[in-house]
Amino acid sequence: MSYVLITVTGGIIGEAIFYDDESIAIQDLAEFVKNMNYEDDDAAVYGPEGLVANAKVFLDENDEYIDNVQGVLSKIAR
Repeated sequence: MSYVLITVTGGIIGEAIFYDDESIAIQDLAEFVKNMNYEDDDAAVYGPEGLVANAKVFLDENDEYIDNVQGVLSKIAR
């Protein structure tokens, strides 16, 4: 398992979910962000070389969810 999704609620780690597939970890991050409380929650995916993506890549300037999974995956693939 090379990737981990860390979720945080109120400053406390909620979950650490491990993945072999980076794209599934990113998709699960996006699903978490869709339903998260933007004031209290946060999440990020980490891989062998550090941070891969965090919740902010799925939020616009007004903290509204944007479906950006393909955009994130294409940036990572470079």
